[in-house]
Amino acid sequence: MKVISLTITEGFFKKYFKFSSEYNLIYSLRNSVGKTTLLRCLLYSLGFNIPNTKNFKMENYTFTLFLITDSGKELIINRNDSYCNVQIDNEQNEKFFSLPAHIIELHEFIFETDNINIIENILGTMYLDQEKGWTLLNRGKVIGSIPFNLHRFIQGVAGINCSKLYEELNYIEDQIEKYTRILSVANYKDQISKLTKTNNYDSNIDRIEKEIAILEFEKQPLKIELSRLENVLNKNTAFKNYITSMQINVLDENGKHIPVNEKTIYGFKDNINFISTKINIISNKISQLDKKINILKKEQNKENLLILTDTENMITKFDSDISKINIDYFSVERMISNLKEKRRKLNQEIDSETKSNYQIITDLHSFISEYAKELGVDEKYVSPSKDYIFTSDLKSLSGAIFHKLVFSFKLGYIKILEKYSHINIPIILDSPRGKEVDDLNIEKMIDILKRDFSNHQILIASIYKYNIENLNTIQLNKSLLEFP
Repeated sequence: MKVISLTITEGFFKKYFKFSSEYNLIYSLRNSVGKTTLLRCLLYSLGFNIPNTKNFKMENYTFTLFLITDSGKELIINRNDSYCNVQIDNEQNEKFFSLPAHIIELHEFIFETDNINIIENILGTMYLDQEKGWTLLNRGKVIGSIPFNLHRFIQGVAGINCSKLYEELNYIEDQIEKYTRILSVANYKDQISKLTKTNNYDSNIDRIEKEIAILEFEKQPLKIELSRLENVLNKNTAFKNYITSMQINVLDENGKHIPVNEKTIYGFKDNINFISTKINIISNKISQLDKKINILKKEQNKENLLILTDTENMITKFDSDISKINIDYFSVERMISNLKEKRRKLNQEIDSETKSNYQIITDLHSFISEYAKELGVDEKYVSPSKDYIFTSDLKSLSGAIFHKLVFSFKLGYIKILEKYSHINIPIILDSPRGKEVDDLNIEKMIDILKRDFSNHQILIASIYKYNIENLNTIQLNKSLLEFP
C-alpha cells in the first residue's frame, strides 16, 4: 500500500499534500509546527482511532486520502469524524463505513487481508510514534489505546488460530478479577469484625423495615377481603335495581298482588347491612394499619436523611451490610490460585502454539539480530535464544541501545509480514533521531531502509535532513494548515 495524497478541508479552505511512492520527509526548521499532526492525520484518514494533538481536533476537519493498494486498486477515502466512505478506481460505486464500529471491515479492504490478528496489529508494525513508538518493543500501546502484541501478530502471519484459547483466557481473567474483588471484600469484612462496634443505627433501620413488612403482610388479606365484600355489595345493589325496574309482582295465597323489591325480599336488607358493616370494620382495620405504616415511614425517612447528611452513618450502614456477607476467605484464595495456574498454562499453550511455526520465528530472529548488529548493538542483547524476541525484561537496556533495538524489531516485523503474508506497508517514522542516537547510527538506519526496504514507501517526520536520493520534502513553516 502506498499513499499518494492527503487533502485536509476546513470549511471552504483546503490543504493538499502530495507524497512520493518512495521517500518522503516531513520537515520543519523547529518543532511543534505540525509534523506529528500530519502523520496522525494520515493515519486518522486510514480509519485508525488516533488521538488529537494539541490545538488540532481531527473531528473538526474532513480528510480525503488517495492511495494505491498492493493489488493496484486506487482508493479515495473520505473521512469526516465517524463517517467514512471509499471510492474504488474512480468508479461511481462506494463503500460506507461507520467508525470505529466497522474499522476491521475498512482495514480488511485497505490492506487486502481478512486476518484479524494482522489487522489488529498492523499499525504497530508500520508506525513509530515519537511519544510511545520508540519504546514499544513487542507488546503495549502503539499510540492512544491501539495495542500491539507480538504473539498475535506472529499467529496472524503464520495462520495459527488460537481464538478458543484466547476466549478461555479472557474468561479466566474475568473470573480472577471478580474473585479478587470478593477477596478485598473479605479483607474489609475482617477489619470490621476486629473493630467490634455496636451499630444502633443499623438495628433501628432493620427494625423499621421489618415492622413495615409485617404490617404490609397483615394488610394484604384484609385488602383482598374488602375487595371481595365490595364486589358482593355492588352485585346485590345491581340486583336490587334490576328487580325494582322489572316491576314484578307475586300472588299470595289470597290472590293479593305483592311487588318484588328490597322490602319484600326476605332477609335482603339484613344481608346488605351485614355486608356494609363488615366493609366498615375491615376498612377501619386497614386505616389503622396505614396509620402505623405512615408513622414508620416518616421515621424511616428521617433515618434515610441521616444517610444523605451524615457520612459516618453511611459508612456504618455499609460496614453492617458487608459484615452480613458470608465469605470463606481461604476458599476464595484457593480459587484465585487455581485460576492463576490455569491462566499460566493457557499462556504457555498460546506461547507454544505461537512458536510452532519454526521457520517464521527463525526468520524473525534472524532479521532482528542482523539489523541490531548492523546498528552496533552488542550480541549479548540479541541472544542466540529465539525467546529473546518475546522478552519483557527491558530494565538492562539503555536509551540508545533500546532505540536501535526497537527499530530492528520493527524492521523484522515488516520483513516477515511481506515475506509470508505478501503485505507491503508504508514505514512511518516520527522523529527517529533520539536524544542518545548519534548521526552515524541515523545514517546506518537510513542505509538499511534504502537497501532492504526500497519497495516500501517511507515517511519520516523530523527537524533534520537526510541523505536520500529522490527525497520528496514537505516543508512546514509556521503550522500544518497555513491557509491563505
